[in-house]
Amino acid sequence: MSDATSVTVQGPRVLLMTATVVPEPNVSSRLAVLDPADRRRQYEEALRSYADRADGDLDGIVLAENSGADLSGFAAAVPSSLPLELLSIPAAPSAPGTRRGYLEMALVADAFASSWLLAEPGAVGVKVTGRYRVENLGAVVRSMDPEQDLGFNLRRYPKPWADMWVFFANQKGIAALRPHLPAVNEVEPGGSAELSMFRIVNELHDQGVAVQRRFGVEPRLSGTRGVDNARYESPVQRAKWATRHAARRLAPYLWI
Repeated sequence: MSDATSVTVQGPRVLLMTATVVPEPNVSSRLAVLDPADRRRQYEEALRSYADRADGDLDGIVLAENSGADLSGFAAAVPSSLPLELLSIPAAPSAPGTRRGYLEMALVADAFASSWLLAEPGAVGVKVTGRYRVENLGAVVRSMDPEQDLGFNLRRYPKPWADMWVFFANQKGIAALRPHLPAVNEVEPGGSAELSMFRIVNELHDQGVAVQRRFGVEPRLSGTRGVDNARYESPVQRAKWATRHAARRLAPYLWI
């Protein structure tokens, strides 16, 4: 099956939202949004948005938080008819220079190990970075290949990159990915966590792991970027999305 084939995911589809209400000092210097009240509000808004649009696309939501914040207030954002699991997970040990991408991936791996929703037979976890909103999440979910255990949206141009704000995995996929997570934290010249993940995903694919390396649609984000507080709704960011969206139809082999 093509990396970009549009299909319907089978089995329980569980949204896995990552959250850090109170950032660690070792990573806060690289964050633009630091105030816990602002961060909590953004997480609540995103959670409410996903819950409002869950019908037909999501069978439950897991919110995993790694700063020890009180999670009880998040339940009010989700109707009682939609299963919700709130996980308080200790943050992975961090030292100055620890990559935020690594800490988030460690949180994802721990959430898969702790969640009863993600342990359901055939469950697929659709991970989203909690402060962002994937506005076309339903279309993204429907483009995920049910025959794959792990799926990322990779880019080759203008540089190698793996989108880490939305991807999917089942328990088998996370088990294959987990031993490689320390490499996400390795510093390399001109590198980033997304570049490291690009290499890891391709290596797993070449080793025979069932990996989807390209979604059938371009994820469209809203919200503010953590590193510089830039809005994904800005004209520049919308133009980037429109270019990538058009390239999927006109030159799908480019992976931009």
